[in-house]
Amino acid sequence: MKNISRVVSIGAYLSAILVLAGCSSVADYQQPITDLNESMTHSVVTIESIDSQLTAAQNKRWRELVSKDEAFLLEADDSCALGTKSCSLVVIAKGSDQEEAFPVTSMMPNAAKALSGLKGYTEGLKEIVDADTAASIISSANAALASASSIELEIAKAKGQSSTASAIEAYSSPLSNSFSWLISQYIDREKVKALAAATKRAQPAIESLANYYDTAASAAASLKASEALDNFLKAQSRFDDSSMKNTQEINQYLAAVKSYDTALKAGSSEPMKKFLIAHTALNKALSGSEDVSLADAIAAIKEFKKHSEDFKGLVVEFIQVAKEQEAN
Repeated sequence: MKNISRVVSIGAYLSAILVLAGCSSVADYQQPITDLNESMTHSVVTIESIDSQLTAAQNKRWRELVSKDEAFLLEADDSCALGTKSCSLVVIAKGSDQEEAFPVTSMMPNAAKALSGLKGYTEGLKEIVDADTAASIISSANAALASASSIELEIAKAKGQSSTASAIEAYSSPLSNSFSWLISQYIDREKVKALAAATKRAQPAIESLANYYDTAASAAASLKASEALDNFLKAQSRFDDSSMKNTQEINQYLAAVKSYDTALKAGSSEPMKKFLIAHTALNKALSGSEDVSLADAIAAIKEFKKHSEDFKGLVVEFIQVAKEQEAN
């Protein structure tokens, strides 16, 4: 009888906790977080594709400058000598002392690493809602926060800061895991608590990444946009000066317009800003903010999902146009 009474008492205790904790259910967040993770994965792949194109354009530009003696290829410091373990080159524009590794491997190396961390972070959130024990919830939350910490440190490195320790705290639950077998709602509530803690602690890192990425991406895309603008202006001049506006000249002009248009749109798209909006809404909804409801968070995530799909389509077109230009 004592054991039965003890179980009943514990059950009543946990039920009271659940009532006091609110009625948020992890089921409400299951699909939105799944969408957030899938959309982020697609966006990272898309960003990697456009970075590859921009990097190729930069390397092409360096080769042109070197061939015209407007830039110089040199051995990197402490490289290529007998006894060293590597050999590499740097390129320097004429009149500048700024060295850059050649060939360029990424136009946004720090942002690329941070985006990899962001992908791991959203995967961690997805693992939280899929977890089936209190221990796995805590483990998934800390995996997500570890990825958020890598974002924080990578952005600090990009800004020239020497920070080696993250300010993001690990997650732990104050309630005993021994209670988790008694009531399934307890596990669901633990998931919501873990999601709330993870999104709140990761929010500053997400904000830093969004601001840094949009700046870096804009600078990187300017090269491609500048090249497309030159081609557009030349095509426009040829078309205006032509006495016969035949089909071929019209098509060449339209191709230049299309190339410039896609370069501008790809460069002005801000996938990280959309993700930040979605994450901020999710964070506030999980924290019980009166300003943002769960419906608002879901709407923001859907908008990010749509943007990621549109962005992917835009970049596919951007790459196709680039290939057509190379073929011509």
